[in-house]
Amino acid sequence: AKVVASPIELCQFNGISRRDKTAQQKPMIEVISSTDFQVLSCINQIKQNMFLQFPERRLIQYDCGKLQTLDVLLAQLKREKHRCLIFTQMTKMLDILELFLNYHGYTYVRLDGTTQIVQRQMLMERFNSDEKIFVFILSTRAGGIGVNLTGADTVIFYDSDWNPTMDAQAQDRCHRIGQTKDVHIYRLISKNTVEENILKKANQKRLLGDLTIDGGSFDVNYFKKNNIRDLFDQSSTLEDIVRERNEYQQKLDTSRTTIAVAATKTTTTTTITNSSNPDSNLTLTQYEEALAAVEDETDRRAADELNKEVRNE
Repeated sequence: AKVVASPIELCQFNGISRRDKTAQQKPMIEVISSTDFQVLSCINQIKQNMFLQFPERRLIQYDCGKLQTLDVLLAQLKREKHRCLIFTQMTKMLDILELFLNYHGYTYVRLDGTTQIVQRQMLMERFNSDEKIFVFILSTRAGGIGVNLTGADTVIFYDSDWNPTMDAQAQDRCHRIGQTKDVHIYRLISKNTVEENILKKANQKRLLGDLTIDGGSFDVNYFKKNNIRDLFDQSSTLEDIVRERNEYQQKLDTSRTTIAVAATKTTTTTTITNSSNPDSNLTLTQYEEALAAVEDETDRRAADELNKEVRNE
């Protein structure tokens, strides 16, 4: 008969008891575990750094409320077969919008301050002729003169420029000769932020700019020190902006009527000044220079090129 040896007997037959085998393997297990732990720690650190520098695309839209709102808005516009222009002031924001659009699978083209004039023309022609391109993302200041994007019927301002003229020029690039559709304009504003107050000041500045009188001379240095401090005042809301806009419009209409009557009686030059705060001597030019100092070099060059094109027109 064949007798099968027990595991203990086999270990003893090989010259090593089970206890000796366990004792011999234990140090090796400890070395391997220690090495693996160090390797895993290094890999985990690299992985965490990658998540910080290169976050997952699916999480981008949850970083801020604007991207979440933009996600819903673009989905609706896509279903209704609209085509969009998305404006932003910063080229870095264009990079984020590219990641956002790539993740959702939207077809798009991009124009920024580094785009050459010849390439700019090619991008415009391609967008206007190819209805498969859903979105055109571009910098508010990079478009310049002669940009005609009548292929779009929707304009989205991801952020507002402190100068309302810049936004007006941007939206006019869609609403030009040859446009056969109604143009809808959306402006994304974060509530209770500096951005909301900037929009308020921009609307007031635009309404003041509507005061035009033949033969009159106006010195409206609107952006005073106290106005700049107001940008950080969180007491005003979007409802206040709309209400104050209507009040300003009524005041402007009254001012036009009063000054028109006065102009028929006297030829004295009218000057509007603000003497309530003599220390508030920050001019509009100084305000522009302060904003330019904190902008990226690419955005600053794009703004300079746009100003040159406007002056040469």
